[in-house]
Amino acid sequence: MINHLLRYVLKKRSLICLGLLPLFVLVCLLNACTATNLDVRTQPSPTIKLIDPHYHVTDVNGNALGSQNARDFKLVRVQLDPKFPRENSVINQPSSFRAFSGCNPNCGIYLENLKTNEIYQFYAPSFLSSRPFQDLVWLSDHIIIFDQWTQPHHGVHFAINVREGKLILASPFPDKLP
Repeated sequence: MINHLLRYVLKKRSLICLGLLPLFVLVCLLNACTATNLDVRTQPSPTIKLIDPHYHVTDVNGNALGSQNARDFKLVRVQLDPKFPRENSVINQPSSFRAFSGCNPNCGIYLENLKTNEIYQFYAPSFLSSRPFQDLVWLSDHIIIFDQWTQPHHGVHFAINVREGKLILASPFPDKLP
């Protein structure tokens, strides 16, 4: 029925009909949203759902540390001393990247491109340079997951898409439920 009305309005091109066209279009859009059970006011934002290889006691798929972490995240090319400690070293499946952590004296997490031998350090507002990074796991060829304990019973679970250079998850977690 709405299609027939629209064709009539466009066919007649009367001033009255054309004057009502914006209102008619709005009604059509609202009708389409209602027909598909969409609420234009409260559309949920898309979420990333990743597996948790660490088996945390809470769901770590929420990005609870906010958008500033993602916005201010950086991969910065660095030169490391050959004697720099490379701990928790893991290589992705196609052997294109190695991720590792190290403290000397500040703690950091690093990405080495094995084809170019370039090394990058990850930076984010929630990274604590006084705490080591642990449990590095490649979820895919380009997504690395790791944890950093921020205090004795609480930590933050991170996921980074190294291909895009983006922090895609930063979620706090406890070591046990109260």
